Amino acid sequence: MSGFEAIQPGFSIYSAGLTNSYGHPNKETIERFELHEIPIYGTAEDGTVTVRVNPNGNYSIDTEKGEH
Repeated sequence: MSGFEAIQPGFSIYSAGLTNSYGHPNKETIERFELHEIPIYGTAEDGTVTVRVNPNGNYSIDTEKGEH
């Protein structure tokens, strides 16, 4: 069982500047999330990412740029 199968994430968020010198996010990491059809939110592309979690466990994700 892979880590993705064990955890079953509903989404992923990374924080990185658009022109960061570290190469984040790693291309291989992004490909893994895409392979498992896990939505990816990143500050470089989406701006500020806000996750709101309701008491019942449901959540919503909003981005500064409003597109996703």
